[in-house]
Amino acid sequence: MMRGRAAWAVWSLLTTGCFFYNSEWGEGKRAQQRAAVRAVPATIASTDSASAPVHQQMRIRAYATPQYMSQVVEPERRFQESLDEANRAFAGVGVHWVLESFRPWNGPDDDLGKALDSIESDAPGREVDFHVGLVGALPLASEDVHKLGIARPFGHHLVMRAPSRAREVDAVERNFDELSEAEREKIRGTRRKHRASVVLIHELGHTLGAMHDNVDVSIMNPNYAPERASFGPENVGMMQITVRHRAAGEWTNKDLPKDLLARLDTIGPSSSVVPADLKYMREFLVALQAQQTAAANPPPATENVPADVRGLPAGDRALYVETKALFDRGESEKAWTKGAALFTGNPSVYSIQDLRCQVAMGRGLAYTESRPECEPVMQLSRAKK
Repeated sequence: MMRGRAAWAVWSLLTTGCFFYNSEWGEGKRAQQRAAVRAVPATIASTDSASAPVHQQMRIRAYATPQYMSQVVEPERRFQESLDEANRAFAGVGVHWVLESFRPWNGPDDDLGKALDSIESDAPGREVDFHVGLVGALPLASEDVHKLGIARPFGHHLVMRAPSRAREVDAVERNFDELSEAEREKIRGTRRKHRASVVLIHELGHTLGAMHDNVDVSIMNPNYAPERASFGPENVGMMQITVRHRAAGEWTNKDLPKDLLARLDTIGPSSSVVPADLKYMREFLVALQAQQTAAANPPPATENVPADVRGLPAGDRALYVETKALFDRGESEKAWTKGAALFTGNPSVYSIQDLRCQVAMGRGLAYTESRPECEPVMQLSRAKK
């Protein structure tokens, strides 16, 4: 009889609201585990190319601000991880990056443009191929790559920020709360590594002539996303030309713009390259070619100013000579300050607007900033044709 009552009690528990089995138990965790797999970013991929040159070794010296050092755990190891990813991405281009050293640096953290100016001033030497400044993260994460890093076309310096962690950490904690801390840290770590690697590869690409494109998987897309994985063929071709000249010790000789312009001619309007970037790159290379031609064919020593400047008032002629002299000595910032009124006061004088463009590029402005300063001479040049 006791046995019968016990059986009845168990049956009552199983069939009443006091206890029941829900088939959805554990489904939340399994769903988060599946989502965690999807949250892993794309693997950085090598761009295969039959025309890739023999790998040219390029040495990088990294400089980290105190703020960067405080925000990144094991900063040198983290940077080396990004460099390893860069080596995978640039394999088809023909470049192998080597970290020469990792040093402290007291550069500014608040503004990337100022930080780039600072690293160029603090590390002007060519004992290594590239100098990379590492500064503190933004308060909030941004998907705009150029808020995370900056470089000048064909330059030797770049700056990048520490990955911003706050929003990502909150999102992982909120959306993967049923996973273990180790599982959540794996998600955070892979996404942080991918973001830092993509920014570094993107900016190194600009220094070798890569332009923005609008392909979802492309590292040269101007916006960051976890799908970014490789370079497009148009940019691979541009960078291979630059690397070939670099390997021959011809970083900016007269054949570099000529060869790059020939490559641009093969990139049609239906390509994935952002049209504004394609237009700017062509104008930039034409201006560089013109500067090199002018440098190779200086005017006679008795001719102090160009013909279109000789008819200007004496004050403007003197200002032109002073500005040009500063620029020729490599003092582009002083030349920019000295010539500001000259540039704005003579919008239709070709030689003055040409000097304006040269000085702007000599300042090492990002191409989005130097472009407006070169637009007047481009318009005057087109009007001559």
